Amino acid sequence: MATENNKKGKNSNRKKVNSTKKNVASNKNNHAKKNVARKKNVNKSSNIENILKEDINIFDNIDKKQDEEVFKQEEPEEEEQVIENDNIDKKQDEEVFKQEEPEEEEQVIENDNIDKKQDEEVFTSQIKEQSKKVKENKKNKPTAKFNLLEVVIIMVITAVCSITLTIKVSYVINKTSKKIMAEAELLEFNETYQSITNEYYEKIDKKELINAAISGMVDYLDDPYSKYLDKDKTEALNEELEGEYVGMGGEITFRRNGEIYISKVYENSPAQKAGLKANDTLIKVGDKAVKGMTLTEVSALVKGKSGTKVKVTIRRDKEEKEFKITRGKIDIQSVTTKIYEKNDKKIGYINISTFANNTYAQFEKAEKELENKKVDSLILDLRGNTGGYLTSVTSIAEMFVKKGDIIYQLDTKGKIDKIKSKKDPSIKLKVAVLVNKSTASASEILTAALKENINAEVIGVTTYGKGKVQKTRTLSTGAMIKYTTQNWLTTKGEEIDGKGIAPTVELELDPKYYTNRKEANDNQLQKAIEMMSK
Repeated sequence: MATENNKKGKNSNRKKVNSTKKNVASNKNNHAKKNVARKKNVNKSSNIENILKEDINIFDNIDKKQDEEVFKQEEPEEEEQVIENDNIDKKQDEEVFKQEEPEEEEQVIENDNIDKKQDEEVFTSQIKEQSKKVKENKKNKPTAKFNLLEVVIIMVITAVCSITLTIKVSYVINKTSKKIMAEAELLEFNETYQSITNEYYEKIDKKELINAAISGMVDYLDDPYSKYLDKDKTEALNEELEGEYVGMGGEITFRRNGEIYISKVYENSPAQKAGLKANDTLIKVGDKAVKGMTLTEVSALVKGKSGTKVKVTIRRDKEEKEFKITRGKIDIQSVTTKIYEKNDKKIGYINISTFANNTYAQFEKAEKELENKKVDSLILDLRGNTGGYLTSVTSIAEMFVKKGDIIYQLDTKGKIDKIKSKKDPSIKLKVAVLVNKSTASASEILTAALKENINAEVIGVTTYGKGKVQKTRTLSTGAMIKYTTQNWLTTKGEEIDGKGIAPTVELELDPKYYTNRKEANDNQLQKAIEMMSK
């Protein structure tokens, strides 16, 4: 009975195990299907096999647990028979699983192959579609076409850009090289300066040492027109060129006996208002006697701040007189005029003492006043005029020279620039020019331009002969260097440097004029008046 009961229990347990195994197999089958579906969602992933393996291991562990629970319910007495029966059952189960599992695995593998093929087909179709779209876009995209002219233009632009870049790079390299060389040379200069100032056995005036060094560099040029000017000389030159300064308003010069006298008093100047006159001999400025001083030293005593006073002692008709003068801003009158009449002709006379910054404006105003007075001809007196600004003399020359005609030419290291008149002439009168040995530079430019362009008469002696152009640079100390940068040539391209301009009427000044400065003794002026009155 017990055995039968045991058999019945065993059969019952076997049925339960078989039922459980069927459930497990069913679950495995369902799970395999889910894995197939999952694989379709995962695009060509190599992790699917790992996922399936992990899930199968999970279900195996569940089966083992369920089997253990079933076997634990059987009675201990029947363990041996149960074990024997279990071994039989296990063999049967293994045969069942061996028969079931390959079929399921084959189905899964087959399904996987189908999915791979489908995925490959989908992927291939997507690539074909993308390729088709790219080809269509290429077909639809407009193709750039250039004609021959456009190609040539592009080539020219490319060539120009390449050349420009090459020139720029070369320029930068050249500039850098020069800078390095300059710095090396300055280092040598600085070493010399430091050695002298620190180790020379006597006291050194550093300012004077620098002045001497700069002056030495300029002297090395061996050019009489290139100079180093200290601060005082620079101020004097700037005043002359700018046409204004602060002082009493007069000009001073030397007599033959060495005395300094007032050669000219400007109209409406502090000197004129105080009572000074031309020809007064200067004795003192303040409490300092001027005998033995240079003109520059005397000028420095006279000049000062606007509104301050200066005492001046002069001799007039053998009598000494004192004047107190209030200094003021003085516009230097570089242009003065007169009218002479002869043979029922009015001859206008214009004296130009320098070509300052304001000379052109003064000249233009003076000439208009003479024309308004109906002058028939014009005399330009350039005697003693040593030059000035090129811009000033060019503007005055344009008043005589026809538009487009050459006034003068500039030679810059072999490169010739022709300076031409840019406007129609406003003066159409017959012209004579008075010159002497002190007529130089800008004055010679005007003389040559009028002689060669409008056939002006040139009366006097051959001019100085300065055919060079200088540039000035003010230094940080207030001093200045003046150095030659160009040669200038006449309208016809003639070089006058060291030669001068020959007059059309050569006439030496009467010596009587030096001792008695009357117009009657000025034989050059009288000759010009005579020629212009015909």
